[in-house]
Amino acid sequence: MDDELAQLHHKREGNDDSTKNMSQEALILHSINYFHESLEKRAKMGARTALWTNRVIRSGILGLMLIAASIMILVVVVSEQMNQIAAVMGKMDQQMESVVYDMGQMRDTMKSIVTSVAKLPEIVDEISTMETTVGQMNGHIVVISGRMTHTGQMVEQMVNDVGGMDQNLESVATIVQGMDHNIDRVSRPFRMFNRMVPMP
Repeated sequence: MDDELAQLHHKREGNDDSTKNMSQEALILHSINYFHESLEKRAKMGARTALWTNRVIRSGILGLMLIAASIMILVVVVSEQMNQIAAVMGKMDQQMESVVYDMGQMRDTMKSIVTSVAKLPEIVDEISTMETTVGQMNGHIVVISGRMTHTGQMVEQMVNDVGGMDQNLESVATIVQGMDHNIDRVSRPFRMFNRMVPMP
């Protein structure tokens, strides 16, 4: 563009030298032609300026579109990341709730353990009392065992006595049978007499 302006200025200087010898009518026609050429060159320069402006605007629009697309992609990626972060945070909240619940259960268990530990002296005392009672029961069990042994001996003696009584009863049965036979022999004369002299 600067070269074209320099050429126009050079031609203008050359025309100034050439128009000195022109008549007025030729000078007017030359001025009109020069004005038309200037308008054409100006239009060409405006067209070139508009073309370059259009290119710059297109480049700017394309840049803005690329920036907008990059921003949209960035927004989509950030949104996806935020959704993933939200899902992870939800899982962390659930895990924290379970941890808090477990901590509550552990606290209750610790309280139960503390209560049980506090009862240990009473349990130890009760165990000592039970040991004393068991010791006393051992003595009673020994006595009972001795009495059971004596009772067993007495039962054996009673069994032996019952065996002797059985033998005595057998002897008594034999004696009774003999007495029955003797009574039968003694009563024979009376039966014969009753037959001979019946009772009125």
